[in-house]
Amino acid sequence: MEKDSLSNNEVMVSMSGGVDSSVAAALLIERGYRVSGIMMRTDDIRFLSDGKRKAEEMARKIAEQLQIGFQVIDLAADFQKQVVHYFISAHTAGLTPNPCYVCNRSIKWGLLLNYALEAGTQMLASGHYAQVRQAEDGVYKLFRAVDKSKDQSYVLSALTQAQLQHAIFPLGGLQKNEVREIARRYYFPIKKEDESQDLCFLDGRSQEEFLRIHAPELFLPGLIKTGEGKVIGEHQGLALFTIGQRKGIRISHSEPYYILRKDIGSNTLVVGTREHLGINRIKVSHVKWISGKEPPLPACFQVKVRYRAKAIKAWITGHQATGYNITFDEIVRDPTPGQYAVFYDEDEVIGSGVISETLAGEN
Repeated sequence: MEKDSLSNNEVMVSMSGGVDSSVAAALLIERGYRVSGIMMRTDDIRFLSDGKRKAEEMARKIAEQLQIGFQVIDLAADFQKQVVHYFISAHTAGLTPNPCYVCNRSIKWGLLLNYALEAGTQMLASGHYAQVRQAEDGVYKLFRAVDKSKDQSYVLSALTQAQLQHAIFPLGGLQKNEVREIARRYYFPIKKEDESQDLCFLDGRSQEEFLRIHAPELFLPGLIKTGEGKVIGEHQGLALFTIGQRKGIRISHSEPYYILRKDIGSNTLVVGTREHLGINRIKVSHVKWISGKEPPLPACFQVKVRYRAKAIKAWITGHQATGYNITFDEIVRDPTPGQYAVFYDEDEVIGSGVISETLAGEN
């Protein structure tokens, strides 16, 4: 059953000032909901950037145009602690974080949803491209969006039953071009920055610029070694590199070098040629099952190891106490500790967990 009931027709829409959340609000009004807009402020208002001030102004204007209530809720302290601090500390530990995953779980569908519920509004909507459906047994299920190129189920894969039962994603059944057409019908402004994939707290800075300010210790020079332990050069900071990266190594060789791993303890970068790339087994921890219950294991699902990665068939074994082992049917490029593995059964999201360890496969 598609989740679009009017049994409780009051809904708050998390607005950003962009096209997607604006169209989500408009569609809910068309469907007969009593809509109000809410926006998270994730920075101290004293230091709010021009871009974020303009986003607030735009969200307020859209709300006025739609003739709905609008408010801004200050979540800056919690956002800095739970998302920005996580981003910095993960890098410091040599991991590759996914702050959007954490933000959706803890902030947007955590604190913001709690605020809506305490205000007496039972539903929170957003402009995410994903779908929620309630099964006949009452369990809420999460599915990929119709527009696979815009699908955001990956970053929503940690949501619980308690969160999903209050979630509406009006754009999940639409193609992006349809959303833009609706925006034109309402005369909403459409800008290129609506397609930006930048982390919101970077405020236009690169990750390197941000980390140089907040974690300068990550930019200490260190050794570059081959997988066999041979020293072949020096790097200028582990934060400059990600697993699988080729550019920036700047060492002459008959074949290009790629980043295989980062050893934070010794501040060492380990590299190898293309033949050394590839993983067929990973271990994941802190697994969240959408249903709230672990499915019968071992089980075969499709697994994505990054937001933009292809979902690849894999077998999952193990249990929560010791972590889950995932064995892929083919070699997978660049699964990275700190990133999240998300499990799918066709278009249905089954669960997700953080990648804690990678084990080399055979090409």
